[in-house]
Amino acid sequence: MTHPQLAGLAAPGTGVAAPLALALAARIQERDWHRFLHDATQLANGCRDLVDAVSPNLIIVTSCAVLTTETTAESLADSAHWSAALEAVGRLSTSLTVRAAVGVHLPAPSTLVAAGRSTADAQTELTDAGRAALDAGAHVVVVARTDTEPDVSLTTLANIAAFHQGFAIAAGNPFAGLPGSSTVALDAPVPATGLVLTKGELARDTDVSVLSDWVYEVTG
Repeated sequence: MTHPQLAGLAAPGTGVAAPLALALAARIQERDWHRFLHDATQLANGCRDLVDAVSPNLIIVTSCAVLTTETTAESLADSAHWSAALEAVGRLSTSLTVRAAVGVHLPAPSTLVAAGRSTADAQTELTDAGRAALDAGAHVVVVARTDTEPDVSLTTLANIAAFHQGFAIAAGNPFAGLPGSSTVALDAPVPATGLVLTKGELARDTDVSVLSDWVYEVTG
């Protein structure tokens, strides 16, 4: 059965709030940003506290910006943040139960190609990473995209997600076999449908009450 917090993805019509707020989670935990990213316990605890604070439908456990940086010279599988995130995903998918679904945000194919991968290798790397996240207990895999993406297909990733009764979704407009998502600014929240992301990763000093209001407004 699809996670109950993801009803708006299974039957579109309402919003599924997924703020990109990992830096705020680190602040709530009063943790150093880089140590927080690379420690599964700190990461899981911070994400759990963020769920307590703002009640998102989906908690995103990775910083796509940091993963992009860490995968410039090595594969996603070798990223220290990714390793910690996979462990945190497993803990959160068990401890949060129905309170919030758990997801990851992966780099865009174009960033992997720019770092030296072939198009085929970028496609395989993202598919393998998504599979690892879903196997660990993630309910949603979000793949970033830029204005210009290589000709890749992530249909296999979408099929793997469906097998796990989860979802693989593009950040923004649809591409590469993935449906798209909505993006709503923190300072101008309006009701939206499907997966709803903030415009970029939020700053560490984001006001918790403002984000809580954003979650309320975008879910209608």
